[in-house]
Amino acid sequence: MERAAGQVVAGRFRLVSILGTGGMGAVWAARHLTLNVDVAVKFIDPAANAQNEPALKRFDQEAKAAAAIQSPHIVNIIDYGKDESGRPYLAMELLKGEDLDQRLSRDGPLSLEDFRKIIGEACKGLTAAHSTGVIHRDLKPENVFLTEGHDGTIAKLLDFGIARTDPAISDHGNLTMTGQLIGTPMFMSPEQALGKRDLDGRSDLYSLAVVAFKCLTGQMPYDECDTVGEIIVSITTKVPRDPSNLRKDLPPAVVAWMKKCLEKSRDARYQTAKEMADALEEACEVRRMAASFSGMDVDDTMPPGPDFDKIDLGAPKMVMTRSRNSEPPKAGPARAAPPEPPPTKSRAWLFFLVVLLSAGGVVAWLKLH
Repeated sequence: MERAAGQVVAGRFRLVSILGTGGMGAVWAARHLTLNVDVAVKFIDPAANAQNEPALKRFDQEAKAAAAIQSPHIVNIIDYGKDESGRPYLAMELLKGEDLDQRLSRDGPLSLEDFRKIIGEACKGLTAAHSTGVIHRDLKPENVFLTEGHDGTIAKLLDFGIARTDPAISDHGNLTMTGQLIGTPMFMSPEQALGKRDLDGRSDLYSLAVVAFKCLTGQMPYDECDTVGEIIVSITTKVPRDPSNLRKDLPPAVVAWMKKCLEKSRDARYQTAKEMADALEEACEVRRMAASFSGMDVDDTMPPGPDFDKIDLGAPKMVMTRSRNSEPPKAGPARAAPPEPPPTKSRAWLFFLVVLLSAGGVVAWLKLH
C-alpha cells in the first residue's frame, strides 16, 4: 500500500510529507488528529513485512523498548500499533534540527566544547536505556539527532529498531543468534563484529567512542576499508589510530580517554555510560588562564597557577629616619626575626623596590651622622 500526503492512517494520523527512508521502511511527518500535535510516523517496509517475522518482532521491540525509556536524550515515543492493512507503525515526537552526520558533513570536526556536550548527552541517553535493560546496537552519527531545547541544542538518540534487551537485566528473549551481524559495521564493537550473542551496554559505549573519534577528527579510528570483512578484521585485530596525529590541538587527557574507550576488551573500557561521561568531563576540563607577562602561550594541561588578585602582599614596610638632635634608639634585647619566605617570581619586582627604598633610607641616615 503506497502512502501519500493527506492520507489518514489508523484513524489518527494525517500524513504531511516523507522525511526519509531506511532499511526498515519510511518515516513521515504527520499530524496526530487526536492530540493535535505534529509527529513523525515510521512504517515498516512492505517487503520486510512479508514473511519476515524477525523484522516485525524487532520493530515491535523498538516501540516497547524506546517507550519504556524516560530521558530527554531519547526520542519520545507517542504511539505504536498497526494500520488498517496490518502494517506496523511507530509514532514519535517530530524533531526539528539535523542529525550529527549532517552536522559533521557541513562543518567538519566539532570544537572541544561541542564535542563534550554532544557525547556527554548521548551518554546520558545510554544511561537511561541501559538502566531499563535496552542495548541500542546501532549507534552512529545518523542516530544522534541535534535539536533545539530550552537550554540550546540538545542531543537525542534515535532508532532503536535493532535494539535488544540485556538478558542480565530483562526477562525478554533475544531476537538474534550467535554469528548474526546486525548493525552498521564501521561502528560495531569487536564483540558485536564477531557476532557474539552476549552483548551488553559496553558494546554501545565502544560504538559511541567511534562516533566520538569521528566528531573530533572527521575520520574513522581505522584506515579506510573496502569490504565488510576488512572492517571486521580492523575492528577485532588492529590498533586504532592516534587521534592526536589527526588533530594537533587535542589535550592529552582527551587522547587517553579515547584510547580507553576503544579498548578491544570490554573489561578494559569504561564499564558504564555514566563512568564514560564523568571521565570525559574531567578530560575536557580546560583551564583558561590569562596570558603571562612574557607573552608565552598558556599550557591548558598544566595545574592552575596563583590567583594574582588574591595574593596577600602584607603591610607596607616603613623606613624610619631621625633628626640630627634626636637620641639614638636604645638597644633592647635581641630577638630573632622570623625568616622571610623567598619571594615568588610574581613579587620579585615589589621586593626589589623595597630593597632600593631601604638602601636610600640607610644612606640618608649615614649622611646625617
